Amino acid sequence: MQIQRYRLNRASGHIYRVMESPFRLEDVGESLDMIILHATPPVRGEPFPNMPEQDWIGLCFLNAELNWSFTLLNSGKSNALSSFLHYTTEREISSVLTKVTLIPQTSRRGNHWFGYAFEALPLPDVNLPQLLKRHSTLPLIDPTVDLEFPPANWDELLLRLNSQAIATQKMNSLSYDTEDLETRSKFVIWN
Repeated sequence: MQIQRYRLNRASGHIYRVMESPFRLEDVGESLDMIILHATPPVRGEPFPNMPEQDWIGLCFLNAELNWSFTLLNSGKSNALSSFLHYTTEREISSVLTKVTLIPQTSRRGNHWFGYAFEALPLPDVNLPQLLKRHSTLPLIDPTVDLEFPPANWDELLLRLNSQAIATQKMNSLSYDTEDLETRSKFVIWN
């Protein structure tokens, strides 16, 4: 399993995969599918010298190729993190495939930038608890980012994913006997 890093550039509206050797940014478009494993709470900081201090959320996720991946979401001068915070309150983020898209925004003064949009899609057929147990030595927070995120809890993540897997198995095991449905008595209609 490879570790990959992505940059969601809200100025250009493009998402880039960071290629380490030789260093370059590979444009992957304006949206990215991910299975989010861990999201940090927002932390104020300045991890990049060319960007002003702002709020950041660190994401650890599996990309479409199931590679361990990291990215950061930033607030910028707007309240850009609110869409993600709202998205996470409506669902268990590890139980869906999340599509993040950079969407154009315009201020009243005519300034242009891109905001985040999140969409929950059905999770592909992946045994997340088993996959994570095999890779439990990998970090849930990108160690190359200079932000003071609180530590992630592997045990909590595995417990959450195992309980989701059990709930899904129970739902899938529910079946209806179609013979019983067809042998029910019919209603008599009186004219």
